[in-house]
Amino acid sequence: MNQVRRNYSDSIRPEFLEELGQGAEGQVFEMTNTPGVVYKEFFVVSSSPPNLAALEKLIEVSRSMDAADKTWSEERVLTPTDAIVHNGKLRGYLMKRIPENFYCLHGVKARPKTVPCDWNFLSMRKSFAANKNLVSHVPVLSTQEVLKLLLDLAETIEILHRYDIILGDISGRNLLWTNSPEPRVLLIDCDGFRVRGMGSVNYPKQTPDWIDPTINNNLTNQSSDIYKLGLAAYRSVWGHPTNSPPSKLSQPNDESQNLHGLMHLIKGSCFDAKRPTAIDWVAGLRNCLTTAQHRPTQTKNANPPINSIPTKSTRPTIPMKPQNN
Repeated sequence: MNQVRRNYSDSIRPEFLEELGQGAEGQVFEMTNTPGVVYKEFFVVSSSPPNLAALEKLIEVSRSMDAADKTWSEERVLTPTDAIVHNGKLRGYLMKRIPENFYCLHGVKARPKTVPCDWNFLSMRKSFAANKNLVSHVPVLSTQEVLKLLLDLAETIEILHRYDIILGDISGRNLLWTNSPEPRVLLIDCDGFRVRGMGSVNYPKQTPDWIDPTINNNLTNQSSDIYKLGLAAYRSVWGHPTNSPPSKLSQPNDESQNLHGLMHLIKGSCFDAKRPTAIDWVAGLRNCLTTAQHRPTQTKNANPPINSIPTKSTRPTIPMKPQNN
């Protein structure tokens, strides 16, 4: 196994750092001397320093994936690639930069901005689609395309779960998507991941409106990941920004496709004591895409239409370990 730890003074040159943004935990910089790589530096807070051992374990597990799973994951998950250490303490980490096809132009007419195309654009589409004060190049997806996105997400979660990784904080902002050249997801803020049996890199958190009600004060687990997959599916297909699905979920009025299989998965993930696994989601979504009644549609888009390529997976499904902490 290659060394996962790098020394700050050997790897980071401040004169080549250009700030891209910052959040509650730290700043993100583009490394102008290393194209395609960014550096996240944690704020120094002595009361709750980031967990170096947890980050190193996450990097080691990600590197240990077999070739097919690693390729799939690297295209869809911005997992930390190297821990940056200063005086024996975790200072930050390196990761791949978000690819350009996961950005879109969106905003008020006078000042539209190029922003990450996140899950909120799916769940909130009803609130901005008819707003004449906005300029939006967010692709408008058919239900078939959203199902392909969900399948891509479920297959990604299935891989991570198989390697004992818990995603933890899944939300509308850290789940990106594109339909160019095909429906695909991208998971960001992945220092929120943890390996089962380990602590988290930072203080564990959940985003409001995405909190698993069964967790209380306990750590998130693979079961809570499935709950949030159910929320992501409901909000993207039914177009509800913050709502949880009702216990008696009905098919969308404007859909001629049979979504009963998807509704069963959502109900099981959000209401049943024994939740389905990511493998169950993959099988169910593949069935939805195979048996759905096709209807002629024309995608309306602020951009010229982008043809979608059907998602196909040749990766064999391997039984998952039981879901626990």
